[in-house]
Amino acid sequence: MRRLLLLVLFCLIGVLPAPAGGRVALVVGNSDYGPFGRLANPANDADAMARLLETELGFDVVVSRIDATYADLHEALTEFGRAAVNADVALFFYAGHGIELDGANYMLPVGADIRTDVDLINQGYRLDRVIELMVRAGAKIKIVLIDACRNNPLPTAATRGATSLGLKPLYATNTDTLIAFATEPGRVAFDGEGKNSPFTAGLIDYLSKPDIEIQSVLRRVRNAVYHATNQRQFPWWDDMFLSDVFLGGRSEAPARIAGQSSSEPSAGTKAPSADDIAMCERLGDGASTLMMEAYLERYPDGFCASAVRRRLAAAPSRSESDGSPAPAIIEAPAPPMPVPAPPEPSPAVAEAAAAGSYYKVSSYWNHNGSLMALSAQGDSRVFYYEKPRELIAKAGVTPGTVLFKGKLSGKTYQGQAFIFSAKCGPIAYAVSGTVSADWTRVDLHGNRPVRDANCRQTGTKPDHLVFEYRSKTL
Repeated sequence: MRRLLLLVLFCLIGVLPAPAGGRVALVVGNSDYGPFGRLANPANDADAMARLLETELGFDVVVSRIDATYADLHEALTEFGRAAVNADVALFFYAGHGIELDGANYMLPVGADIRTDVDLINQGYRLDRVIELMVRAGAKIKIVLIDACRNNPLPTAATRGATSLGLKPLYATNTDTLIAFATEPGRVAFDGEGKNSPFTAGLIDYLSKPDIEIQSVLRRVRNAVYHATNQRQFPWWDDMFLSDVFLGGRSEAPARIAGQSSSEPSAGTKAPSADDIAMCERLGDGASTLMMEAYLERYPDGFCASAVRRRLAAAPSRSESDGSPAPAIIEAPAPPMPVPAPPEPSPAVAEAAAAGSYYKVSSYWNHNGSLMALSAQGDSRVFYYEKPRELIAKAGVTPGTVLFKGKLSGKTYQGQAFIFSAKCGPIAYAVSGTVSADWTRVDLHGNRPVRDANCRQTGTKPDHLVFEYRSKTL
């Protein structure tokens, strides 16, 4: 009878529609490591974070596990992955022991029996797999908060290839992703003297405050942690956000662009979308004619449309404003500096843009059979996959996966590129290069890491990345 009831319940659950939108989170706090000792704060940290997400930050689903075994983690990640399908925000928080082995970061479950590095590979949970799950689920905003940079608790013989201190840097290799660690790579994070660790205490203090963009939140957390630990701990993060994210919400409508009266209603009676408002915020005093025209093309009756039209009417022509004649060849690409206005998002990112996450695509490029998007903001440059070719798609590369991010100075590119493996996950390496005289080709060179079947880095080999201009729009 019990088996029949379970079968019926399973069938009923199986036909429920996948959730769409909303905020979902997985919170894990591991304190009780048995023979490896007990950590004072992680269980408390997870409890406090789960309460914050549910009661103050409006998360619809919060999957929470305390002292999670490998089986518990697997079950929780399955539940979280299903809830994260098409979510507006997916957030993962982990407090506990974390170990780096051969360039990969592992979360250490409670009850793990780890005697060799092979045991760690089999019984630890790789952190990059959690991020891959969020990406595959189609979550629009992906946030990972890791309070796990403590010392390695395992015997030396158990983890011969592991570092004794901290974790390796894990970079955001997908758009609209942020990964934050309690301290710098290779350094140790500390348990707090109170109920919570310094990092979690800072997150609890600042995450829910309105009108603070999440990177400003993290800077405040970093400052608090730095002083609370007598300058011994310095939180670190990497992100690929292409729009501002306010987890704590906005207390009032954002300031309008210069030239619009605060009492002036926008055209139409329909409430403006989050993307409309976000674009208005970007159109400050320095907005170019191209940027304003791009806004009106996207939102002819938008939140600040009338003010934009007045500014355009008063603005000089493009050739007058930049002191250069109009280009003789219409098809020729404009130089990345100054940054051209973002066009309409492509179909691959239209859904995310509709939810308020605007991809600032400057132009489209070809790379080794894949279609790439270039996002150019100031001197920052990011190439990410718009449509990956079949071979690398099988390795786990999805639309939005970042291949290069760095800076452009004059005609010199410098930054990081990433290689991908379905088994080993992404790994970063330094590259640099130049853009051609006509701004239609970018050549980058670096030494690409080589890994064996067990994901250990065995050396490097020269690598050459080529991006060739395709078009301003699709």
